[in-house]
Amino acid sequence: MNWNMHIIMTMFFILGGAFLVMNAGILNLGDYSVLLALFVVFAALGSLLPDIDHKDSKITRIVHSVSLIIALGAALIFGGTLAEKAVLFGILFIVVGIAMWFFRFIFPHRGFVHSLTFGVGVSAVLAIVLYIFGEGVGITEAFVIFVGTLAGYESHLICDGYIIPKLI
Repeated sequence: MNWNMHIIMTMFFILGGAFLVMNAGILNLGDYSVLLALFVVFAALGSLLPDIDHKDSKITRIVHSVSLIIALGAALIFGGTLAEKAVLFGILFIVVGIAMWFFRFIFPHRGFVHSLTFGVGVSAVLAIVLYIFGEGVGITEAFVIFVGTLAGYESHLICDGYIIPKLI
């Protein structure tokens, strides 16, 4: 399944769940529109994360692009002369490339990364990092980020044929 179908299926699951919650009278989701939007965004991100172990996936290309921007920003901020900035940028970019290659070498596609354990771990790390370093991210937002990312992650696993996501 390609990346856009994973996002579409995740949105289908989320909207189905929201419909059930609202029709059962459990919760008025209109009261929580900002948190619901945060949930949807991180569920979409989570639906792409299991394919980070594939070299041609959308999330891998996003990570490479973001790392390029971060490396450039770090070089501009921390570098001295133009030559030092260029060297620092090159080193950071190479380190990220090697790290991504090593990650894919250690975790082959549809291996450990396609497991419930990894999904919980990556969702928790993302929520904790954003809680600690994200401006305006409180405990409620961090919890919504965690649950949204995990929901998208597990939706991906189900769509890939893991009806009951494997633990390891």
